[in-house]
Amino acid sequence: MKYIKLLAVALVTTFVASCNEDDEFTVNTNKTVSGFETDSLRTKESAGIINIPITVEGKRNGDISFEISAQGTGENPAVEGKHFAITEKNIKLLEKNDTTSSTTVNVQFQCIDDDVINEPREVTLTIKASNGVELQNKQIVVTLRDNDAAFYEKFQGKWTLTGMTSGDKDGDPDKEFSKEIVIKGAIDEEDPDYDHILTISAPALFNVGVFLNCEWPLEYTYDKTTKTGTLSHLMNRNYVATYDGGYKWVFVTDDGANLSAAPVTAEWALGEGDTFPTEVSWELESDDEPYRWIYLYQPGAGTWNYMYNLKISK
Repeated sequence: MKYIKLLAVALVTTFVASCNEDDEFTVNTNKTVSGFETDSLRTKESAGIINIPITVEGKRNGDISFEISAQGTGENPAVEGKHFAITEKNIKLLEKNDTTSSTTVNVQFQCIDDDVINEPREVTLTIKASNGVELQNKQIVVTLRDNDAAFYEKFQGKWTLTGMTSGDKDGDPDKEFSKEIVIKGAIDEEDPDYDHILTISAPALFNVGVFLNCEWPLEYTYDKTTKTGTLSHLMNRNYVATYDGGYKWVFVTDDGANLSAAPVTAEWALGEGDTFPTEVSWELESDDEPYRWIYLYQPGAGTWNYMYNLKISK
């Protein structure tokens, strides 16, 4: 389980003032309107603290206050204190903070991360009371997207890649290797690679007289029904490594007789209690199965090195 901490956050957000008892609250009487900037917001449950802006339009001659309420809504309501928290529900905007005609205050919304796989949760925030301002756009619906079901994101980060590789010189026996790697992926959900393509970055993976830093795509799939997925090393996609401008390599595999651009695929599955896997293997099941060898190939110059029996582990 993750340790859930509701952080004690110092309110540093511009124009949000937590008044002490000695502050005198003088209500604004000028025409001023206020409300949430938008009526909906989607975020990830792992986002931590996010700011939800309330705009205030009109020059003020006094102070304004807001009272915020929260209610779980939709088909999967979020529960306050379990799935989210609000740092401060009574927000005061003092005239001394700003006297311009347009101001923004923020509701600080704490997303609480957990290990539960769930459909998106929903909560509606309402400005249920105000003082010194006319309210518009009183509500915003916040959708908390579950990052535990988005295992695409969980695969991103540091892993160890192990396996067998060719010897340093022709005729040398194959040898074991272990390399610290980073798996990267798209962050923006609108990116076409999101939830589809990851990238492995492996520094100094091969020694061809110089050490080659390699980077190549990894295709990701996940089936919510079976709670299983695949990770596929994609062959012949761009250059995995270059050196001195003139040397460029790609990855290929073979079909037992000829070089091939077929993906090298491994299956993965959630463990007991839907735990995320800590290792994924592309190991040979038998000596006569050639489809999981990966060759460092230079177009026009043939293969240089290879690796097989690959595994990534945390």
